[in-house]
Amino acid sequence: MLQRGELLVDDLIGNRRVVRPGESLTIGRLSDFVVGAEDTSLHRNFLQVWSNGSQWYIKNIGSFVSASIQPRADKAYTAEKLPAGGRKILQPGVSSIYFSTPQMDYEIEVTVAEGVREPEYSFPPDGTFTANTFEPNAEQRELLRRLAQPLLDHPYKEPRIAVKSHEELAADLGWSSKKLERKIQYIADTLAKLGVPEFQPGTKVTWRIVLAEYAAQNPHLFK
Repeated sequence: MLQRGELLVDDLIGNRRVVRPGESLTIGRLSDFVVGAEDTSLHRNFLQVWSNGSQWYIKNIGSFVSASIQPRADKAYTAEKLPAGGRKILQPGVSSIYFSTPQMDYEIEVTVAEGVREPEYSFPPDGTFTANTFEPNAEQRELLRRLAQPLLDHPYKEPRIAVKSHEELAADLGWSSKKLERKIQYIADTLAKLGVPEFQPGTKVTWRIVLAEYAAQNPHLFK
């Protein structure tokens, strides 16, 4: 039974771990709490949980895979996205955490007991590098930055209104319209091959808008 202020991590296939206030836990294929040990598309260190003495937090410490958090204790809560670099407060009670790679769909549960210091992040033992990742070059980073910036500056605006037109973006970058089109299509194709849901076939929104939203959710790609 959980004591006041503790947190329980459960992979739903028999592995559980209690984390006490003042402790931290990393989750991933080579982490404190191992998930997807054979899945090289999953980060060695993907998620980290810790408390500041009064609340529990979760952070996506990976660089590519996103997660969704669904608190179940209160029906008023809806699933929240946790992009790479994102941090959220974990609500008291049970929350389901979902994430996917091209190889596997995952679900784990975290339970926060009522009433509860961000630790230094420590690297795990050496292992193979995460496969199937997108490492943008200088031109791609600049494109992603310019796509994301209007959404970061005006987070409540509709993306189709906030994001610059194809022609405006090409002019800002000093590129031809054709070059910009090729760059956007290449990144979209790359992310589709890596299994990113937003870029799978069937998306009806222009890639410029989809890529702008993705870049705004993953600012580490252009910083």
